[in-house]
Amino acid sequence: MTEDMSSQDTTAVETAENTVETVVGNADEQASNQEVPSDFEPLTATYERLRHSTDAAELSEFARRPLPDRSEQAAFSRATALLEAVAGNAHTPLEDRVFLAETMPFPNILVKLSTDESVEVRKAVAGNANDKNWLVGRLTKDESLEVRDVALRNKQTSWRIRVWIPRPLIFWDLWGSTSSRMLLPCLLPWYVGPLL
Repeated sequence: MTEDMSSQDTTAVETAENTVETVVGNADEQASNQEVPSDFEPLTATYERLRHSTDAAELSEFARRPLPDRSEQAAFSRATALLEAVAGNAHTPLEDRVFLAETMPFPNILVKLSTDESVEVRKAVAGNANDKNWLVGRLTKDESLEVRDVALRNKQTSWRIRVWIPRPLIFWDLWGSTSSRMLLPCLLPWYVGPLL
């Protein structure tokens, strides 16, 4: 009985080894059949090259290139990752950064553009209908009044932000006009109310 069990174990081990050799052999054969194009560049290398590129024409070409179909997941992911590098590069022409800020639905690209030094780019991000609520909320606190105004008008802005943010703006805007100073005693309890 023990000899039968040991012979069965030996046979099972040999079968498993043959199966592993067959699978590994097939994988090696498939890998050798897939040829890598001569101009292939790994994603990380392309990303870093675009992120540090000073060639405005190349960056503009990447920014305006149509995205692959979403069904081609690898190509689509690669293209959106490269767009993030292009969006974060200060050498990308302003009109291309504004184009990306207005049209892109991807949060990673919009986050890069929301910290851009150009007010036009941040304003375009604030007006993008695909913004996430938290991103528009960040832009309502931007240093530029224009960006804050566009962000407050975005449909993605939550009602809490719309209610809370304009109060200091209303208070200071009313302070400037003489006729509005008469309204100040009426508005002060409304403004200070949440602070109590």
